[in-house]
Amino acid sequence: MFDSNDQNMTEYQKEILKYTKLIYINSRKEYVKILGEYRKDPYNYNIKIKHQKFKTFVKNLLNVNNIHINYFFRKSYLIPSDVELNDINLMAEKLWSLDRSKFISNKDYRLNLQNRIDIHSKSDEAPYPLFDYVNESKFKIPTYKYFIRVLKLFSRDLGVKEEHSEYKSQQINNFISSLCDTNVFIYLYYFLRSKNIIDNFIDFPMYIYNLWFKNYSKITEDDSCTFEHIFIGEINAGKVYGFHNWIQFYNEEKIGKINYFGYVSKIKDVYPYIINAKFTWDNNYKMGSTIMIGTSIEFEIALYTICSILSENNKQINIKMLNTDVTFNVIKKNDRLISIYPSI
Repeated sequence: MFDSNDQNMTEYQKEILKYTKLIYINSRKEYVKILGEYRKDPYNYNIKIKHQKFKTFVKNLLNVNNIHINYFFRKSYLIPSDVELNDINLMAEKLWSLDRSKFISNKDYRLNLQNRIDIHSKSDEAPYPLFDYVNESKFKIPTYKYFIRVLKLFSRDLGVKEEHSEYKSQQINNFISSLCDTNVFIYLYYFLRSKNIIDNFIDFPMYIYNLWFKNYSKITEDDSCTFEHIFIGEINAGKVYGFHNWIQFYNEEKIGKINYFGYVSKIKDVYPYIINAKFTWDNNYKMGSTIMIGTSIEFEIALYTICSILSENNKQINIKMLNTDVTFNVIKKNDRLISIYPSI
């Protein structure tokens, strides 16, 4: 794992590796000490918890080191060029080309759009589900696997304080780690460094966590976060808020919680397919929700993160996708990203 004799490493990389190795060695020493205490008194609850936490810490340290070292040896095409950094359209195209996990229309999924419906109508113009077929085998990919786990860990009801637990934190950490090990997120990492938002990889997962998972208050204390609003959806007083992710839509529709009413509008000849769908979620109305279909979760989070940064104080940012202009609405409050979604 630690190979400072690699002839391709620069002096800077060797220095980073040296200090990472020292941290690891000292951490292992501390872990062995705690393990000894635990073996002497395995029924002591406090020592057991201390042991488990430190075991997880060492495991995560190894994962971070592996990812960090991998980042040093990625090919240069994963680093945004100066031209790309000055053109959101080129960055969106690059993210799409780097995404190995996306679903391809008519191969990995098929839609049954049925009838168009007026934005103000509450009639059901779609007797069948929106999704006719989805290749669920791709959900075994780590980013999808952990994403689907994390979806189940939040309360969709506004006004209910989000619970915190060690299990929830671990699943979110696993999800973020899986994102960080994709080409899409490596590209995002170097974008953030170019903007002087983060200095090194160690800051990267925490930046993603704070932007997407740090709780804030809407109706009561800590009852929402940006990830929850956009990718899960929220419910209050019979209405659905947010809910802009196709995987969440598919999973909830499959178990009968979503009733698709029809589409308000759509853009087919772009990447990805974009639809404004009307539906109910456990009988709570969503009058129109724009959703990108087939996108990987790493693509969406990376694109939305870049849009959030480049939009500054603007409420909208335009991206040309296959010669079609798509407007993304960016909603912030006190510099915090609240929501972002395509407008069609």
